[in-house]
Amino acid sequence: MPMKNNTKEKKNGLWAEAWRRLRKNRMAMIALVVLILMVLCAVFAPLVAPYDYTAQDLENKFVYPCLAHPFGTDNLGRDIFSRVIYGSRISLQVGLIAVSIAVVVGGTLGAIAAFYPKLDNIIMRFMDIFMAIPSLLMAIAITSALGSGTRNLMIAVGLSSMPQYARIMRASVLTVKDQEFIEAASSIGASSFRTIVLHILPNAFAPLLVQATLGVGNAIMSAATLSFLGLGIQPPTPEWGSLLSTGRNFIRQFWPMTIFPGLAIMLVVYALNILGDGLRDALDPRLKN
Repeated sequence: MPMKNNTKEKKNGLWAEAWRRLRKNRMAMIALVVLILMVLCAVFAPLVAPYDYTAQDLENKFVYPCLAHPFGTDNLGRDIFSRVIYGSRISLQVGLIAVSIAVVVGGTLGAIAAFYPKLDNIIMRFMDIFMAIPSLLMAIAITSALGSGTRNLMIAVGLSSMPQYARIMRASVLTVKDQEFIEAASSIGASSFRTIVLHILPNAFAPLLVQATLGVGNAIMSAATLSFLGLGIQPPTPEWGSLLSTGRNFIRQFWPMTIFPGLAIMLVVYALNILGDGLRDALDPRLKN
């Protein structure tokens, strides 16, 4: 029993130390605040958005940014600010769930490949086949086969980015599984499943967490690209990629329809990249500052 408590305290201490390092990184904390604000705007979109994102006012279309419409209005007189706020719901949801799919599926396959040498070659060659195809092209193929829609878009983006998470998890598990505490767990009769879940994964998860943070930004961009190409979220549902696709037809005569959705994508992806870099530094055990 004391050994179990000591192990728990050690894990808590490691995560507390990582949080202390992360708090010292000012840029990472600013990025975290920006992301929290974006998530809150998405969750409370009906309270934040001043107008219904479907409300049309044809008499006030192509209005440039003003007090009544901070981002202006589009070709149908709809408030762009409201549509960008509601669009964050779809874009953030797609990014988070797509990465969750990639982490769960890819991480599980990577852990199995590393722990069971007989399956290693089979699983990793299958991952190599996936990696031979560009992820965006794979996502386009999956979306074309499954059809458009939010659910299919998340599946397509998640499966197309799965191989990189499998390789990261495999490398991390191979590093951890030969350490002494894993041998001790096996020597006292712990099953393979218990060893993987309770001992290997918690100690091998840090690199996957960093990659997942960076991957959310890539997933948002991939989803926006598919929607821009007409393979993702379909109008009139607001999504940052579909907003860009609609605005490109008017980019020469009315720039707000493209610039503001583009800025939203840039801000979230940049914040995620900064936070991912901060997490990588905070979780690096070689740093002792």
